[in-house]
Amino acid sequence: MVFSKLTSPSTLLSLLIITTSVYASPKPFRTHITNEADLLPSYSYIIVGGGTSGLVLASRLSEDPSNTVLIIEAGPLVEPVPEQLLYPGWSQLSLFNSSIMGPYRYPSFPSAPEEALNNRTSEVAAARVVGGGSAINGMVFLRGSKRDYDSWGVWDYNKLLPYFKKSETFIPPSPEQERQGITWDKTNHGFNGPIQVSFPNGTYPAAGRYLEAIESLGPKRSVDTSTNAVGTFWMPSSLDAGRQERSYAYNGYLQPLMDKRKNLHLLSQRTVTKILSGKKTGSTVPITGVEFAASEAGKKYTVKAKKGVILAAGALHTPQILQLSGIGNPKLLEPLGIKTVIDLPGVGENLQDHPYVSVPHSTTYPTNETSGGSLFDPTFFATAYDLYLRTRTGPFTAGLGNTGAFLSLESITNTTTLNSLLSSIPAGSFLDPSTPVSVKKGWEDQLKKTIENYKRADSAAYEFLPGLVALQHPLSRGTVRLRSPPNPFSRPVVNYRTLSHPLDALILAQGVLFQQKIFKSPVLAYANPVDNSAFAAIDEADIGAILEVMKAQVTASLAHPCGTAGMRAREEGGVVDEKLEVYGAKGLWVVDASVVPLVPGQHIQPTVYAVAERAADVIRGRKV
Repeated sequence: MVFSKLTSPSTLLSLLIITTSVYASPKPFRTHITNEADLLPSYSYIIVGGGTSGLVLASRLSEDPSNTVLIIEAGPLVEPVPEQLLYPGWSQLSLFNSSIMGPYRYPSFPSAPEEALNNRTSEVAAARVVGGGSAINGMVFLRGSKRDYDSWGVWDYNKLLPYFKKSETFIPPSPEQERQGITWDKTNHGFNGPIQVSFPNGTYPAAGRYLEAIESLGPKRSVDTSTNAVGTFWMPSSLDAGRQERSYAYNGYLQPLMDKRKNLHLLSQRTVTKILSGKKTGSTVPITGVEFAASEAGKKYTVKAKKGVILAAGALHTPQILQLSGIGNPKLLEPLGIKTVIDLPGVGENLQDHPYVSVPHSTTYPTNETSGGSLFDPTFFATAYDLYLRTRTGPFTAGLGNTGAFLSLESITNTTTLNSLLSSIPAGSFLDPSTPVSVKKGWEDQLKKTIENYKRADSAAYEFLPGLVALQHPLSRGTVRLRSPPNPFSRPVVNYRTLSHPLDALILAQGVLFQQKIFKSPVLAYANPVDNSAFAAIDEADIGAILEVMKAQVTASLAHPCGTAGMRAREEGGVVDEKLEVYGAKGLWVVDASVVPLVPGQHIQPTVYAVAERAADVIRGRKV
């Protein structure tokens, strides 16, 4: 810069200020933005929901630098990640104490009264944190059987298998774990994915005895759940093997990219209130962006999407957002004052979950064969917690559990009972009376497939854990609908309609009886098991009495809701096509558990990862 002799001190100062501002360091890029002013005017893709599937999509779609991607998540980004999310023992405790994960989930609320459960309500829970359900679940990492996915009718197991592999880094059991009986098959695993899958350092011989007791009654051990998802097995977890900490969507897919990909933004603690659409062209409505706000009383903002919007808000909130946007059943929307944008009756229908019933038994194992107590015991908790902090071993390394069984109906009951059950299907749909005709048609197809699978050995009807039995393929169907008046900041009305189909109760009753047989096995006699369940005093032949007790004992949800925006034909109640694009819309996809047409006979976490991985390729136009 050249100065003349006439340059005054004040002018020089002004020039210095200008020069300094021109050459000042630019504001550093941040993936996580907290102010609407930092948003771009538009993005290639807007992802609604920063949970399990949303973060997979964000990671994969932003791999292409020509794409700009925005994630909008209702919950917070918690940094540094607290131990309540990372340390597995906390997830074990939180299954029975919702306050532990309270800051990271929506406030619980009751479902609609369930007629088949004596009009009881059930707790409806959902994650509300970046990472979604993968941040607060029990960490069980199991796929369903090939038969489960082949029954979907659109995508099948072979189409999903590469994406199951793509999502995981499987860590084989250690030599010590192999000596305890943990086996594995490398054929169907992935070894370079974002989610680490391994076995906890807190396995004990007593856990293996439960499996042996089951096997003494006929079922067989599965070498690996990825190869055969029906049988008894040691259960892997979404667990970093080295650190013995939770591996989940945030620290697997998004955290490694934070502040590195300048085409990726995360806006947290914002609720999407509506999907925005343009003028209908022919039979298609173009999707233009989203509307969102920080609170019910807060200012509403809009942001545009050049290529489209992807709903990844979960099986409870995705249908809510669709309905708020005028996409759903006109008979439900218009009485609420919502103009129908796309007539799509399947939105919010076909809700499925895994209902379960507790069948607890107390045992007295030798101290060298057990963890020695319960994390609910303050003294034992302190010991286990200290051991974990010092050595990353012991009971605190396990989430929901180490061992379990997923068994077919035919493997736990005799042929006469099986045939009697399956021939006793009463006439009638047993759906909600307001169920649209197309949804009923789709359910009738699912009914046939489910009954056929009940007759097979390669599809699980039950999950058995030492304290509970869960039904894997219920015939009952629930709904997710808007409250009146409609409000994006109110939770939807969830009606699980658990056991509304009579066959579900009859099949679950057989599971209760089998759980009691397991603890009566000579294999467990040395542990002196005592039946502490509500079924203890009931004669096993008195099915009627068992059914009555079940009405007061069954819990509607194992936190595996799915099916409410199903991937199936539109004339069968489907909401999305095989590319996961919403029927009648251009540039609107659903990618979460909502699209799963039939709930798999396993915990749903790995399925959601695989669906999201495949969806990312589908949306990008890659060959799949």
